[in-house]
Amino acid sequence: MSDIALRPRSPTEIVDAAFQLYRRDPVPFITGLALVNVPWLIIEAASGITDVLGDPTAMDIPRMLWFSLGTAIAYVLASSVTTSLAYDAYFDRDADLRKAFRLVFRRFGDIFIAAFITGVCVMFGTFLFFLPGIYIYCRLFATRQAILIEDQGGTASIGRSWRLSKGSVRHILNTLGLALLLNLAVGLGASMLGKMIPSQIVQHMIATIVGCLVYPIVGIIETMLYYDIRIRREGFDIEYLAAASPVAPIEHSAAT
Repeated sequence: MSDIALRPRSPTEIVDAAFQLYRRDPVPFITGLALVNVPWLIIEAASGITDVLGDPTAMDIPRMLWFSLGTAIAYVLASSVTTSLAYDAYFDRDADLRKAFRLVFRRFGDIFIAAFITGVCVMFGTFLFFLPGIYIYCRLFATRQAILIEDQGGTASIGRSWRLSKGSVRHILNTLGLALLLNLAVGLGASMLGKMIPSQIVQHMIATIVGCLVYPIVGIIETMLYYDIRIRREGFDIEYLAAASPVAPIEHSAAT
């Protein structure tokens, strides 16, 4: 079992523990994201989407829609693979990229449905008064974990996350806020560096490299937060699991 014990943590402690897990074996996380983001980068370059994005006068709606859909799919794949790898890392198991991708492809429909519903709800709440969007995002933060770890369905994961996050919105917001600030700070630095280079494709390459290096931290934080809430609400603690039964491999639980 991992030396990072399952226990309630403050937002800063969750972030610190996530860094510890990432530093222990970063290669699988970086490789997993590269296997998703690099092909998408090649598709962007080959289809000319980067040229359209770099021209503010261009109004190529079909390509913009294609870009939005492709980006959404790449994000769902990358975040889901990171969740699977974070699960293994948290319970001190060797990372298995093949298993992670196999599981994510098997459950991709459910994951995408949950992500789409979450996105629509958050956008609707944001357009109303902004704060409802943040509240909904916090309540639905664990849909991906519910699908991949608990074998919930796409719509069932919405209800599971909503119930799990009840009464913990402030804790979730503070933790995800730290993850967002980290991501924004690094992303802003990469963007400023990219602006010094006129080539759109080079700018996207820099953004892709930075994303592969930094985003795993965000994904690990989200998964650790999911377990933190389960510990607080459901008594999901390491001592109980060790005494009762070993943690089931994620692939097995997903298949049952």
